[in-house]
Amino acid sequence: MRNKLSSFRDRPIFIDANIFVYHAAGSKYTESATAFLERVENNEIEAFTSPSVIDEAAYILIINKGLELLDSKSPRK
Repeated sequence: MRNKLSSFRDRPIFIDANIFVYHAAGSKYTESATAFLERVENNEIEAFTSPSVIDEAAYILIINKGLELLDSKSPRK
């Protein structure tokens, strides 16, 4: 069974980098990630993360922006 972000209510949850990336970068999960983060912001859900997760999300977003600016699909080229 897959967990859905909308189903978390009663317990604290760890927010990993992918939630922040989905929210900021646009994907098929953007809408649910944004709604989830809004529920966290409104204190409807107790959640936590770590500085290393924020660092990872920022790194991914910077790489994605660089690829966009260079009109490239691979960071290895």
